[in-house]
Amino acid sequence: MQLTDREWKEFNLISSQMFYLDEVKTVKSTSEAIASEKYDVVGATSKNNGNVGFLGESYKKLLCEGNCICLIKTGQGSVGDAVYKSNCFIPSNNVCLIRSKWLNKYNGMFIVAEINKQSDRYSYGYIRNNQRIAKEKVMLPVDTAGKPDYAFMEEYVKDQVNKKKKEYLDYAKKTVAKLEYKEIPSLEEKEWGEFFISDICNIESGQDIYDAERIIGKTPYITSTASNNGIKYFVDNSNKTLEAGAISVNRNGSVGYCFYHKYNALYSNDCRKLRLIIGNNEYISIFITNRITQQREKYNYGYKMGTGRLKRQKILLPVNESGQPDYAYMEQYVKNIMNTQLNKYLCYSNL
Repeated sequence: MQLTDREWKEFNLISSQMFYLDEVKTVKSTSEAIASEKYDVVGATSKNNGNVGFLGESYKKLLCEGNCICLIKTGQGSVGDAVYKSNCFIPSNNVCLIRSKWLNKYNGMFIVAEINKQSDRYSYGYIRNNQRIAKEKVMLPVDTAGKPDYAFMEEYVKDQVNKKKKEYLDYAKKTVAKLEYKEIPSLEEKEWGEFFISDICNIESGQDIYDAERIIGKTPYITSTASNNGIKYFVDNSNKTLEAGAISVNRNGSVGYCFYHKYNALYSNDCRKLRLIIGNNEYISIFITNRITQQREKYNYGYKMGTGRLKRQKILLPVNESGQPDYAYMEQYVKNIMNTQLNKYLCYSNL
């Protein structure tokens, strides 16, 4: 099923054959939303399918039915995005809901993807509101009558989901076969020591590829986002930062977030590129990215994680009998976690 085989047409998002705005009660503040509560709260983010926390029984009266699309009206980095919600949730005043009688999980996912392609029209200074939503348009494949082909959208997404599931299961089976589980001491049983990041990693600056220079392609371009493993764009550019097996640390934007990139990637100047002095190792790198990310709260937009500060940043690592970083332990620890989680996914897939 190819998108390029279809005829496409532009439609008003709010119209008789598309969606209507659902007027619902919202929660004005999500400050009380915490992970230990029950009801999903959707707010000003497209991460985690819009979830910004959970609220308890006292907010049950604000629950909305699922099978709808939430349009995000504000929020830095997410304004203009949309998420599909299948289950009941509590909306915040930073979102609005659109519904239709033909909507389901699969054509909803398709339409959300098309809406999100146009999210750049909004910004922190130009937010979504009901008047602007009424003028929004979306490109969709059409049937022979020139109407939105919802059946095609549904079948297309089902086909893509099934392909991705198969790819992932094949990956999980191959990966588990390479990851031998070994009994090791728990983190609490290990001795830990402080180390400067510059003692364990070489640190380099990134290099910006500006909007006008950026060419759409297949190479991940790492910026300062906290989502998608730090990947903001896929480009066909190249520069001296191109490398596989490096770690990125955000010095701007989502300051302090850290990711490992086993694939070839390019790195912007909004992050720093780290390479383990001992050489590239996926599992040790993943362990260390977690340790660096745990330091992120000391940084913010006005206190950036620049090269100088990064070099003098200390992190805690498990140590061996010589008081040196216990890399063998870190590697096996991550392998054990991956082995356990992948086996859970494989067991679940067979249910």
